[in-house]
Amino acid sequence: MDTLPNLPVGQPFLRNALGMGVFGAAFYFAYRYGMSFSHATASPFWFPDSVLLCALLVVRPSRWWVFVLAALPIRLLAPVSANLPLWFLLTTFAIDSAKGLLAAVALRRFLRNPVRFETVRDFALYCLFVVLLVPAASAFAGAAARHFLGYDYWPAWEQWFLGNVLAQLVVTPVIFYWVLGVSWNAPARFSARSFEGALLAAGLIVTVYVAFNTDAGETGFAEPRFYVPVPFLFWAAIRFGMFGASGAIAVIAFFSVVAALQGHGAFSRHSPADTALALQHFLFLRAAPLYLVAVLIEQRRGIENSLRESEERFRTMANTAPALIWMSGPDKLCDFVNQGWLDFTGHTLEQELGNGWTESVHEEDARHCLETYHSSFDARQRFEMEYRARRYDGEYRWILDRGVPRYVADGKFVGYIGFAIDITDRKRIQEKNYELVHHLGERVKELTALHRAARILQNEEQTIADRLQQFVAVLPPAWQYPEITAARIRLGELEFATPNFKPAPWIQRADFSVAEGLQGSIEVVYLEETPAEQEGPFLAEERNLIDSLAEVLKAAIERRQAQDQVSLLQTITMEVAAAKDLSSALEVLIRRVCEKTGWEIGQAWIPRYDGTVLDCSPAWFCAAPGLEKFRQYSEAITFLPGVGLPGRVWSSKQPAWIQDATLDTNFHRVNVAGEVGLKAALGIPILSGDEVLAVIEFFMREPRREDERLVRVITAVAAQLDLVIERKRAEQMLRKNEGSLRASYARIQDLAGRLITTQEAERSRIGSDLHDDVNQQLASFSIALSNVKRRLRDGGDATVREELTLLQQRTIDLADVIRNLSHELHPGVLQHAGLSAALKGHCAEFGRQHAIEVTLSAVDDLDGIPHDIALCLYRVAQEALRNIAAHAGAHKAQVILKSTEESLELVIADDGQGFNLTEAQGVGGLGLISIDERVRLVGGSLTINTELQRGTQMRVQVPLGGNR
Repeated sequence: MDTLPNLPVGQPFLRNALGMGVFGAAFYFAYRYGMSFSHATASPFWFPDSVLLCALLVVRPSRWWVFVLAALPIRLLAPVSANLPLWFLLTTFAIDSAKGLLAAVALRRFLRNPVRFETVRDFALYCLFVVLLVPAASAFAGAAARHFLGYDYWPAWEQWFLGNVLAQLVVTPVIFYWVLGVSWNAPARFSARSFEGALLAAGLIVTVYVAFNTDAGETGFAEPRFYVPVPFLFWAAIRFGMFGASGAIAVIAFFSVVAALQGHGAFSRHSPADTALALQHFLFLRAAPLYLVAVLIEQRRGIENSLRESEERFRTMANTAPALIWMSGPDKLCDFVNQGWLDFTGHTLEQELGNGWTESVHEEDARHCLETYHSSFDARQRFEMEYRARRYDGEYRWILDRGVPRYVADGKFVGYIGFAIDITDRKRIQEKNYELVHHLGERVKELTALHRAARILQNEEQTIADRLQQFVAVLPPAWQYPEITAARIRLGELEFATPNFKPAPWIQRADFSVAEGLQGSIEVVYLEETPAEQEGPFLAEERNLIDSLAEVLKAAIERRQAQDQVSLLQTITMEVAAAKDLSSALEVLIRRVCEKTGWEIGQAWIPRYDGTVLDCSPAWFCAAPGLEKFRQYSEAITFLPGVGLPGRVWSSKQPAWIQDATLDTNFHRVNVAGEVGLKAALGIPILSGDEVLAVIEFFMREPRREDERLVRVITAVAAQLDLVIERKRAEQMLRKNEGSLRASYARIQDLAGRLITTQEAERSRIGSDLHDDVNQQLASFSIALSNVKRRLRDGGDATVREELTLLQQRTIDLADVIRNLSHELHPGVLQHAGLSAALKGHCAEFGRQHAIEVTLSAVDDLDGIPHDIALCLYRVAQEALRNIAAHAGAHKAQVILKSTEESLELVIADDGQGFNLTEAQGVGGLGLISIDERVRLVGGSLTINTELQRGTQMRVQVPLGGNR
């Protein structure tokens, strides 16, 4: 239960059990004392109703049924119920339970705090539902139950009703304020108010005791002694509110009940029914008005406390509010300013009261400020004004001040309340916003101009002249002063202007250059002088606008030119792609360019295969009669690099324009050009990367200054055709190479025959060497041995020794011949000693045999080289040295063998007479072919550098491929 002392959170069962125990004990004693009167009459205080109602008000509605049922066994088992029939006990249980539930629901529904009377309304609702309506309704059922016991209905109804009324009017408030309203956990403190309460209680007890326990015979309640406690009752109500009033009524009720039960005083010699009725009337008449007084006093105190709290909250809020708050009385004088006002001005409160606040107002704003204030004050109207006020640091700040008339509850005017805020920053922002709005307005005009200009330029149905005339008309409205603005556009030799255009000193200009060299400009002028801005009289944004318009116009013109170029290129590309050969492709290009650009004759020049001269191509086109002689003359000549118009373009790889060919000193066809009347000329290279595929030239019969746009158009078209023409040239070269391949096949067949012949010649040489040299020496050796044998037989000892010596020398020579022959066929030293040793031996032997100084530079650490690579390099060196001996006429030769992680490099060089490499490759000597083939078989590369009379260098590189 909510009013029980706090128990540990982990013991809810203990708390609930204690609550039920307290309720059971309270209900038991209340039921017992409620039944203390005679059974013939109803109790004047039906205590159980108060106990049940208070229990229901302090627990959750979901647990109400527990407390309602808990009262049933107490009613059935209490000794005071022994003589009552069971049906009567159950009926009264049901009636009392319904009363408690209805009263609890009503109080929870209509009272903010159901156990307190905070206002007269709360007390009135309590009396209406709990004291009157619910008891009256239950009295009908209770009187009916007592009527079945043999009692009169209406007397029983009255007794039942008054018993319930008195319980809810006397007992329930006591429980509200003295049980449920007391903080049991608060420490007890003695104070002057405690002493006053004790004195009040003592006086009340004494006076009540005297009133109810003085035996004065048969007396009535009108006796003066019954009024003695009244001052104490009002004392309790006035000083202590409902707490004191309920306690005082409890004291009177206690003594009056005791006197009634004992039959003392005014209750002596009365029947129980009369005693109960008298007691009920007495307590009702004392309690009701006293509670009303107490509630009124508490309500007033509550209102006063609320007002004080409200005023404190207002002052706290006012002093902490981020605004300047002021108040004035009906006399128009200021009587309050908040702390924020004082902090802003740096003044004291006394300095600001009355009219002192005007001292901070700027002198230029003071009059208007006071006039607005007084006129609004007299008319009782709201007002708003802006003025400058001096801050504590001396700076004047803009203040927005709003005032509202104040009225009290009865409608009486009591002055004004107002608040002011510093709007200096806001004023600055407003000024910036105004500037921003103006700026945005100007930008909207600029964007509108850009949009309209773009729409005009996108209209492909109009001519460029019509579009530019409309374009110039959109310019003046986009500038800051459109009424005095004029504009003009220049494009090459064309000019477009607004009707009011005339030269003026206030001009803004944007130049632009179209991609093909065409120059243009946009000019905007002010016809009158205007205030200075960032660029003379013009805004910086207007500079951006005119530059943007120039870019838009430039892009539109370039787009149109690009469209023309694309159209021309598409036409030429399709026709060139369909051409059967290079000449046909070039002819298509020349014809289309002449038709589209107005040239009268065009022709093409092709570099010869060896790159020495330009030959006239069969491709040409003539759009005018009488130019055949010029064509015939061109077909009969060639051009070296830099000579004539084609040679000049070929060497420079750049277009060349001749205004009048008859006046050009580097134009070799000047005579024939003059005869047929050709003047202006243009040469364009067709490039593929850095290579010139062809040179095309165009002529017309009148002089013409260089037209960069035209040059760029033709150059752009030619540049896009390089792949197509390259393909055509490749096709032509392919057809040409087919004959070369056939010739190469025949040559291979010839080489095969020559290889067979060479093989047989080599075999013949080896046989001849064996026969002519080795066999002859062996025969001579045999004859010499026969002579030695004969001389030994004849006893010629003196000459035998010389013969043997000669035979020994011949044997050595024969062994050298056989060794050299074997070494040429298969160098065994290469396999056993390695490549470096083999080369060293061969170079030494070669130098001795041919009287040529051979130097060798070779690395020694070549272990692990594959045999095929070592054999290849050895044979290359062998063949190269043999060629040096046979053809070079050299005195010195050098062999270098170098090694890296990835490859081996062999270099053989000599100081001989050199040779023509191209002719040598054309002849197809077997030496170079065998060297090249050997290197190719091991995946290497061969490079030969040679010059006549400057010697020859052969370089072979063979990759090792991770073999080392």
